[in-house]
Amino acid sequence: MKVPRTIYLAIAFVIFAALPAMAEVVTFEDGAYHQLNGIYTEVAVYDTAENQPTRVELITGGVVSNALTVWQTSSAVISGGTVAGDLATYDTASLAITGGYVARLWPVHYSTVDISGGLVLYSMAFHSSVVDMSGGEISFLETKQGSRVNVSGGDIGEICAWDSSIITLHGYDFVTTDGLSLSGDQVLGRSGTLGGKWLDGTPWTMRILRRDVGTTISTTISPEPTTLGLFVLGGSAMLMRRQGKASATS
Repeated sequence: MKVPRTIYLAIAFVIFAALPAMAEVVTFEDGAYHQLNGIYTEVAVYDTAENQPTRVELITGGVVSNALTVWQTSSAVISGGTVAGDLATYDTASLAITGGYVARLWPVHYSTVDISGGLVLYSMAFHSSVVDMSGGEISFLETKQGSRVNVSGGDIGEICAWDSSIITLHGYDFVTTDGLSLSGDQVLGRSGTLGGKWLDGTPWTMRILRRDVGTTISTTISPEPTTLGLFVLGGSAMLMRRQGKASATS
């Protein structure tokens, strides 16, 4: 059962209001791995002076009230906890969100973000950043300045696409309404509703708003119907062979 967004917002508000005045402001730049399970105002993550990446993981019980920023080639994992303010990735930093709550997510420059769980209330992807989403939830996603978004699972409430960004949706049984249409694998129109099924059969719908004609929104049937059919037939044949061997030896 999906938890309503209003409950997440209420929880985040209570946590933020309860933060002590002396919450930590910390910088990690030692090339090591750090678990964050305390209460922090700001956290910054950098490479070492020798260009070795630093890694942090926000786990259940950890709270960042203002900003978590990841720079250079360093990385962060959000597996639990709460980022009540901004979570930003710069340069070629990487981020994985597998759980927890993030109020605002900002992928910038050439950074990469992988989302497989958790809730992101708002995100804006800039420059040539890449967002891969296979699970979790984003309430509102904006894409700008050539950023790329690949979605194969999860739930997105609305996408607002600008500035030649590229959005690819991987699934099947795509349907458009309210002003959108499909031409081959291209989604046409300025605004409307797009729906379909992810590869695991989960149905989904999202609102699409395209701000300029240079933005590409496309659909990819993954896997292709022929490939999927061969996979099913191959699996059935293997099962029949195993059953035949079992009968012969009994």
